[in-house]
Amino acid sequence: MDITPAVSPSLKLIQSYSREKFVLGNISYPHDILVRDECVVPLEFEFTDYADLLHSRQITALAGRIDVLLIGLGTHFKPLSWEDRTLLRGLGFTIDAMDVSAACRTYNIMAMEGRLVAALLTLPKTPRSPPLSTP
Repeated sequence: MDITPAVSPSLKLIQSYSREKFVLGNISYPHDILVRDECVVPLEFEFTDYADLLHSRQITALAGRIDVLLIGLGTHFKPLSWEDRTLLRGLGFTIDAMDVSAACRTYNIMAMEGRLVAALLTLPKTPRSPPLSTP
């Protein structure tokens, strides 16, 4: 029995990511992205806090189009607090935050299942080392 899910060839699935880029459909995206169904767009705002979602036209426009927004925040993320969840409840969809690796895997699975899902993905950022001093 073949259990391979039948997916549209135009469905954007995440192939890979690194500190420099995301790769979907053999196209590199060297910036933070929002991906849903057949669409990948640059994130139009700098994500610094969950409250930023309330003020983004890009995010509020997802109401009624998705059931779940996955947020992948690099290698370290701040979990959604009860206060954040309460604040964001009015957006009309569930929000789940995780590291970018988990968000990429979860998005691919949910998208292949035909779920109404989007993912806000930020490139993994590492703190820069201070410049080496010369003696």
